[in-house]
Formats: sequence, structure tokens, C-alpha cells
Amino acid sequence: MSNSLAAVHPELIAEWSEKNLPLTPDSITFGSNKKVWWKGACGHEWETSVKARSNSEKCPYCSHNKVLAG
Repeated sequence: MSNSLAAVHPELIAEWSEKNLPLTPDSITFGSNKKVWWKGACGHEWETSVKARSNSEKCPYCSHNKVLAG
């Protein structure tokens, strides 16, 4: 699929969480509003839409938009 997340934003594949299986970056479009799980290089995991991540949304904890519980 030429408009898949994997094809358009291959840099995000490394942050794709295994919690999303069987859904993969090859099987979803980069502009999808579907919320999926991400695991940043920082180690935090969060849920947000594929479209938001395609539009450069970063980890909400590191960007101080969300408070980490615990």
C-alpha cells in the first residue's frame, strides 16, 4: 500500500507498539484517525491516532502535555 504508515513515515515503525498486533504499519494509512499504541525512544507508551503521529505529534509525557501516573 503506497499510502501506508510504513511507506510514508518509515521512521515511525520503530515506535509502533506490539500492543497493536495483528495491525501493522503496512496495513494502515498514514492519515488514519484510528488510535493505536506507540512506544517512544524515551520508553513511554501512549495511545494516539496514526494521523497525529504522522503530523509530528511526539510523546505527550516528554512534551509535558500529559502527566505520567505512578
